[in-house]
Amino acid sequence: MTVPAHILNGIPVPEDHECLTEEGMWSWKNAKGYCVIAIHHTADPEKRPGNPKGDAWLKEAKAATASARDWSREQDIDFTIKEGDPFFPNFNREVHVVSCPYDKRLPIARGWDFGRGRPAVVWTQLGRDLKLRVLHSFMAKNMNIFNFAPLIISETNLRFPRAIVTDYGDIAGAQESDKGATTMILLEQFGIEVVTRFSYLEEGLKIMEQKLMIGTDGTPNLLLDPSNTDLIDGFGGGYILDTSESGKDSEGRLKNKPKKDGYYDHLMDALRYVMLHLFTFGSIKGGRKAAPKAIGLWDTNAQHEKKTTGKTGKAWESFYA
Repeated sequence: MTVPAHILNGIPVPEDHECLTEEGMWSWKNAKGYCVIAIHHTADPEKRPGNPKGDAWLKEAKAATASARDWSREQDIDFTIKEGDPFFPNFNREVHVVSCPYDKRLPIARGWDFGRGRPAVVWTQLGRDLKLRVLHSFMAKNMNIFNFAPLIISETNLRFPRAIVTDYGDIAGAQESDKGATTMILLEQFGIEVVTRFSYLEEGLKIMEQKLMIGTDGTPNLLLDPSNTDLIDGFGGGYILDTSESGKDSEGRLKNKPKKDGYYDHLMDALRYVMLHLFTFGSIKGGRKAAPKAIGLWDTNAQHEKKTTGKTGKAWESFYA
């Protein structure tokens, strides 16, 4: 018997795994040669659905479980669900994760999160349908900007040849030090000029939350290619609500603030910087001299353009022609 689709998600189970019982118990060897045995509650006939004892146990056990997420994580051994309350509960892998091929006609908006510990970058495209597609993302470990920047340039050239790229990042990059110089200055040595603007954390998070919502066409306005495994895991529950003291106000109320976990928050921040520039107005520092037209259109959308200039979106259309 093969492993049911809702069980052992996130665990690499090889096709040649062995079924040890009629249901609920499987074994295989992992990449290191160790024998792995997975035991699901359905290995016990009295905990299987479809019989009086099993149905009674399931009803009682599910009633005692805090949420469906907790049930999937604990009882169905779903490794894709992290402990804690997801910061973006409206994220749905089946809805938001779709193939996002590179459109050579459109520019790339690249988001950077600086820091030697976990530098991260996301590659996105804003389509004519005003949906933001995250084509790819990458996060390194303990890598300085001298090694990280060439890696990102190479990755960009390989995956998105001849793309027109605009870079976005945290304004703090102008203050952070890396071997005596700011991150911004060091990136300029590689021909990368990062567009920044001041913002509050809540502003970008609210945009991300809104874009995850389902639009009038029945699909969300933020889509992630399946290659974004860490980013998807972050949206799926790795990026959680901060319920510790640092996430509460002076009266003990939650501030709706994400936990800085040192991992998922870096990719989320890189994406947040992109979305801040694409979907809001704001003062801009940095950026290529040749990019004002692109930046102006990234900062708005067709509706904003019409509202602020009186035009009918022709500039938007010509930019994508």
